[in-house]
Amino acid sequence: MALPLFKRKFKVVAVTLLLTMCALHIALDLLPRLSSGSSEARGGSTCSCAPSAAGEALGRAFSNLSSVSGGPALGLGPASPSRGSSRLVALFQQPIYRTARPALDEKNRLFTVRSIGHLDSRKEADSDGWTSDLEYPAPMLPTGLDAYIRYPTWLKFHLGINKNALYARHDPVVEDLLNDLRKQKVATVVMKSGGTQLKLIMTFENYGQALFKPIKQTRDQETPPDFFYFSDFERHNAEIAAFHLDRCTSDSVELVGS
Repeated sequence: MALPLFKRKFKVVAVTLLLTMCALHIALDLLPRLSSGSSEARGGSTCSCAPSAAGEALGRAFSNLSSVSGGPALGLGPASPSRGSSRLVALFQQPIYRTARPALDEKNRLFTVRSIGHLDSRKEADSDGWTSDLEYPAPMLPTGLDAYIRYPTWLKFHLGINKNALYARHDPVVEDLLNDLRKQKVATVVMKSGGTQLKLIMTFENYGQALFKPIKQTRDQETPPDFFYFSDFERHNAEIAAFHLDRCTSDSVELVGS
């Protein structure tokens, strides 16, 4: 007898609570509309076209967001290219890219060169590697005040890596390194072990090295739904993310702690 009575009371309480919440919601929704309608009826149909301070601030924020992203605010319309310059040029004019780079000293450097020893990357080659028929003698690292001038480009690039940035955007060594990658002859090729994708370590005639990963799909190609990410398909997210992260933080944010 007590259980059915409890169920009935519980239903009554639940229905009452639900109706109260609905009434409160309707009241909160209708009262502002009724008050605004009554104020318009008392004051007439006058319209103030002057924008408020909050609206102006919001508009300026959307304008700044549009100029930084290179597109319209909130993506509500088609992007219109800036006149006389590209969006990339306009992006690099932002303050984050125009911050003065701190002076590079030994405390900020991450790599040093040993004064004694040879650079011989052939020791990593094994029976699975390919070696060119040409002879490339192992170089001795130069010493002296002008040693840096005689270093190969890849070594200069590594010495430029510091706590402030991976590389400076206008560093001429980067352009020289790209030219070397296009012109240098390949001395050895070794398959890198580990992982699920094919990776080749190429050693050039100046003993610089590059990691080669064949791409399976283009950037605009859609991934089939039956591909398993870690074995059948792998976008080079790490390389893409590293490039954009460096572009965003170069000369402004420390990437490595002291």
